[in-house]
Amino acid sequence: MARSLSVIIPIRNELDKLHLTLASIIDACADLSLLEIILVDDCSEKPVSTADLSAIKNASIHVIRSERRLGVPGARNLGALHASGDVFFMTDSHVRFCTAWDRIIRENLRSDGLILAGTVADDSSNFRGFGCKLVVPFMGTHWERDSSKLSPSREVQVASCAATAISCNLFKELGGYDSGMRLYGSAEPEFSVRAWLYGAQIVSVEALEVTHRFKSRHEAKVFVQPLRPFMVHNSLRFGCLYLSIPTIYQMLRYYSLLFPDAFESALEMLDINAAFERRRYLKTVLANDFSWFIDKFSLLDQVGQEICR
Repeated sequence: MARSLSVIIPIRNELDKLHLTLASIIDACADLSLLEIILVDDCSEKPVSTADLSAIKNASIHVIRSERRLGVPGARNLGALHASGDVFFMTDSHVRFCTAWDRIIRENLRSDGLILAGTVADDSSNFRGFGCKLVVPFMGTHWERDSSKLSPSREVQVASCAATAISCNLFKELGGYDSGMRLYGSAEPEFSVRAWLYGAQIVSVEALEVTHRFKSRHEAKVFVQPLRPFMVHNSLRFGCLYLSIPTIYQMLRYYSLLFPDAFESALEMLDINAAFERRRYLKTVLANDFSWFIDKFSLLDQVGQEICR
């Protein structure tokens, strides 16, 4: 039996971009009878309703409105709670989908232990990203831009937030995105690392291509500025969950020097006790620890040195 798909999209003040995205998802879909689209309105200033999307035909579209600001990871988790598909496809509100994207997912998602990392292309350049690489102790990511450098198994460390396909069963087993992450940043790499340590596998599927509208440098600066303390907080929490104590100290020093204005606010948000309680919990449910991840991907830190274990 063919597996049904739920496309989950968090949105916030993005109605102007949404119509083209939805049209692309629907027009490129091979089997609309097995598709639903879950839109999670994360406290948009003007609430989005199904009436706003009346021009979109031939698809099952559900709008879930959050009454409090959740941020991207929380919105994705809320969408997953309301999704009925066998497979979730996590994406953004300003993307274009490739032809028969749903068929590509079904052909490649062979087991519940697999996560697909779609290719993310830029609509204004030749850029293509085939998943991401973790950067330590930054706890962010760099794009994997050369598909020829991938192993024959096409394994990648981190699946992009714009193109992640995962079975409903595995998403629930993993517990979704970390609820301790605030608003924006680090939730996707933390989720991917946790999936690897749980025993899942993330592979790049080059044919599963999503064209993404990347922000200009100015747009990105304006977007990130109010979110920076939350982004720093999320990186610190991510590191506290997995890194050795010496590397956590490196991470703290790094962020205190890189973002001194945001660092104090981030520390005030960071509940060390809760982070380390979560760390202890993960040790009881994950099959491997972070040293395993380091060894598997021959991971070095961001200056090319060995990571302290």
